Amino acid sequence: MPDSLGHGGNGDCPGRRNGSAPAATLLANIQASEAPHRISEALAESLHSRDLVNRACGILMQRHSLTVNMALAELMRRARRKNSTLGQISADLVAGIPAALE
Repeated sequence: MPDSLGHGGNGDCPGRRNGSAPAATLLANIQASEAPHRISEALAESLHSRDLVNRACGILMQRHSLTVNMALAELMRRARRKNSTLGQISADLVAGIPAALE
């Protein structure tokens, strides 16, 4: 039974509940609209990294007569040895940074 202020008997304020719904909807819409942007940034970064790895593999294949699997294994070995990422080692090799050529 509502009290004299119009509150329901359960202690909830109807206005508070109704007022928070639009805010929650707005927040959900903002978060949902940001998700594709974050996904597309991550996808672009992944594609760029993959391209660098492929190019670095090609460089190793040409210089050392390696197969693609051997070149990829060599890149991974270098990344582990230098405590770096495959993407960073590949980027360094493609850029011609001497340490990556070892």
